[in-house]
Amino acid sequence: MNPGPGDLQRAAEASLWPLVESVVQSHRLAGLAVAVVRDGEVALCRGFGARNLVTGEPVTPETMFHL
Repeated sequence: MNPGPGDLQRAAEASLWPLVESVVQSHRLAGLAVAVVRDGEVALCRGFGARNLVTGEPVTPETMFHL
């Protein structure tokens, strides 16, 4: 049985998002975005940190990264 959308969101808030935030801090990353894909669909997406260190503009799920 797969957890429902609310269960997935609660699980992310309880463990995944704090883990990602700690990685951003401990590795001194400017920012990143995380997506959780379930059954080929984006189930959760969140930005962390800043996309622009000068202005402090935050990373969002729509932020484009140059790789």
